[in-house]
Amino acid sequence: MTSRTQSYYELLDILPDAKREEIALGYQRALEALAQVHDTDPKRRAALRKAFEVLSDPIQRMSYDLSALPRESAARFADQTPSHDDDNAALSQVARIWESAWGKVLVAALILIVIVMWAKSGKPAAADAASGGALQSSASTGAPVSSSASSSGSASAKSDTKSTSASTAPSGPRTAEDIFSQVSLSVVRIIVTNSAGSPVASGSGVVIGPGSVITNCHVAMRGDSLEVTLGGASYSASVEVANEDRDLCLLDVSGLAAPAVSLGSVDALRVGQRVYAVGAPQGLDLTISDGIVSALRESQGSKIIQTTAPVSPGSSGGGLFDTAGRMVGVVTFQNKVGQNLNFALPADWVGEMRTR
Repeated sequence: MTSRTQSYYELLDILPDAKREEIALGYQRALEALAQVHDTDPKRRAALRKAFEVLSDPIQRMSYDLSALPRESAARFADQTPSHDDDNAALSQVARIWESAWGKVLVAALILIVIVMWAKSGKPAAADAASGGALQSSASTGAPVSSSASSSGSASAKSDTKSTSASTAPSGPRTAEDIFSQVSLSVVRIIVTNSAGSPVASGSGVVIGPGSVITNCHVAMRGDSLEVTLGGASYSASVEVANEDRDLCLLDVSGLAAPAVSLGSVDALRVGQRVYAVGAPQGLDLTISDGIVSALRESQGSKIIQTTAPVSPGSSGGGLFDTAGRMVGVVTFQNKVGQNLNFALPADWVGEMRTR
């Protein structure tokens, strides 16, 4: 029996009718599996990324299904036949079926089903919780902005689909390299421009669901328009939900296909625990730094994370991750007078964005 190259669906361990969330989750699980066995093969990672990019784009996915799946079907049929002549006959039969009118109708029906299922998969609502708090922020590029104003907007959940950010992260401590490999495809840079199109601020953000990015309001609400960049691509964004009391804004980023991070809880953190900050300090995309949880400060009935992980202007809105790769906080501000006095909002508040 001859060996066969795995399809993109097999690489991500998903079904051919997988939805957006399932594709992102499959990609995330595949990366985590590589990290667990310390597999650093660049070809394997490149193949996984290519599979994710193609299957996440409806047009590329349709083209792939039309070109790749018929050949795979023929190969599987050939593998099951004992003789060379039978192989040729089987392949000829598959080719005749593929070229027939009803074969094209079958493919057209498959494409229609994929498009309908894709359209039905909306952005998930974040998990429910309850808490309160207020902070003044200063880690974005530009002057500090107070976050004590009342919430400027709200939005209802777009669907009842559960967010992939609630998926369980692998247990056990991991290296900084492992953490970066897992979350680097989910941390974005945010550029804020004024009405004239000139940049006025820069910050960071983290993907928490399909087309959904969490950041700080003191970043997102500094100008007139927002642009999100990831992997060399740029996307226009808008504020979907704003909770200025907590300085958290949920952005709607149309066309952004990236895996969502797993969310942790501040209640599971311990002082002295190692954490990693990933963001775009001073506009330098995908910068990782490490430190420890130096304190957990009570604020409005919840806990704010104080950390020694270095951050700079532009880090605001980035993620603070534990050693299992879960996002436990949203980097928000720093005390510029002291040393290594940096703070992050609890990730628990992200789950409450649509309920407050």
